[in-house]
Amino acid sequence: MQYLKAAIANDCRQRINLTIFCLLTISIFLLLLVADLIKLNLPFTVLLSMPVVYVLIRDLTDARKSLNDIYKHRFIKRLGHIGDIQNTIKSLDVDLVQPVSVFHNIQVPASLITQQGDLILTANWLVITSNRYFDAIRCIDIVCIYSSHFSTSRGSRNIFHVLDMYGIDHNFYFPNYKRPDMANLQHAIYLQAPWAIAYNKEFQKDWMNNRPAILDFVERFKVQNPDLIRRL
Repeated sequence: MQYLKAAIANDCRQRINLTIFCLLTISIFLLLLVADLIKLNLPFTVLLSMPVVYVLIRDLTDARKSLNDIYKHRFIKRLGHIGDIQNTIKSLDVDLVQPVSVFHNIQVPASLITQQGDLILTANWLVITSNRYFDAIRCIDIVCIYSSHFSTSRGSRNIFHVLDMYGIDHNFYFPNYKRPDMANLQHAIYLQAPWAIAYNKEFQKDWMNNRPAILDFVERFKVQNPDLIRRL
């Protein structure tokens, strides 16, 4: 659970620090306004700032609660659709800390569990983690994987997408300097989820308009090839 706890702690602390900074900035601005050092309409400015202050205080309260009780954090809630959260975390713990992981009946040291950038692929999970982010997808729930690329004024970015059976598009951004070997990463995931469908325009159309048919195809593949599935 170290990855999850670390991501939650860092996220909460940064949210708390940012919120306190924003509240102090607003307070100083209002004090300058009261002292007539800034020429603006005081009642209107106070009224305009009230919703912002409310949102900031609510976020500060939420961050403090999540820091004291991680089960109230959005990273934990994000995993709720999988099932019982305690069982989910237990399964993640086993895969991320066990001394031996199994890939298709071949035992390998945990240090060799596939890791690309901030993506960790274990026998049962694909974990997306960083200092302020955590997401996890069961390999058995993967429907489609693909990568995309786009350029901005700040440079090029690579996005790794994982579509799951719940219709969620899990994605992670890699700047060019941190770009993993996408081909090897996709190959490793296909070994864990051989039923994953290739992404193309036809798939995109069906995913938007006829998703039940895609999910049914994936489930039939699993039923017909039970040896390829390692149940959680």
